[in-house]
Amino acid sequence: EGIMLYHPESTYTSGRTSNLLKVKVYAEEDVKFLQCNPSSYTYICEQLNGARCIVKCSGWDYTNPPSPGTVLTVKHSGFFKTSQKMKYPFLLRIRTDLSWNKIKNNQLVNLSN
Repeated sequence: EGIMLYHPESTYTSGRTSNLLKVKVYAEEDVKFLQCNPSSYTYICEQLNGARCIVKCSGWDYTNPPSPGTVLTVKHSGFFKTSQKMKYPFLLRIRTDLSWNKIKNNQLVNLSN
């Protein structure tokens, strides 16, 4: 799940401590925002493979959502084997510099090479 880093000048302490930091590896993926999920503080988005996924976000982001079709970068912990949906996606940033069509076209170019 991750690695634990101790402060170099601290002595070992069992349990929770401010001298310990957990670092997790995660991947990033661009998705298309479709709508806010009325059931929770999450977004309903579309992945590049066409799968719809639920992306967690902060309360502020939920009350101030982007326009439908906006590209979002989310961090996640890989993909489920059967559904190819992202595991535990969380909003990282809103991409105002990219359009969904540009990303889809770039994906097609990369697949043909």
